[in-house]
Amino acid sequence: DDGLATYGEDEVMQQLKNVNVYTLLVSDSIKRWSVTLECRTCGFKETRIVDMDDYEEFENSLNELNCLKCEGGNYEIIEREGLIEVLVKMAEDAEARLEVISTHTEEGEMLYRSFGGIAAITKYRTF
Repeated sequence: DDGLATYGEDEVMQQLKNVNVYTLLVSDSIKRWSVTLECRTCGFKETRIVDMDDYEEFENSLNELNCLKCEGGNYEIIEREGLIEVLVKMAEDAEARLEVISTHTEEGEMLYRSFGGIAAITKYRTF
């Protein structure tokens, strides 16, 4: 491993924020939402990634989630966007190449099953 690759939602998104992605690899089978939550009490915002199949259950469980900042407030959903769309915007902002890989290929199936459908070739080493 030469440290020039990363995979998984959190790791890849962090490298995109750091403008350290040369090529973003995304599976066309990703079925997840990027959901922005805002605390009704203190206004703190956080983003959660939710499987589309689990969204209704997630929405129904919001009253059980306490704010990470004030610990007392409950969240409301203020934005919901497809994870692929979020990644495309981040790649554009980071001036990264984007490759959408079909799961109808062996490589695409492996990307989806092994790495959750998200990987990146980075510009600089990451450890």
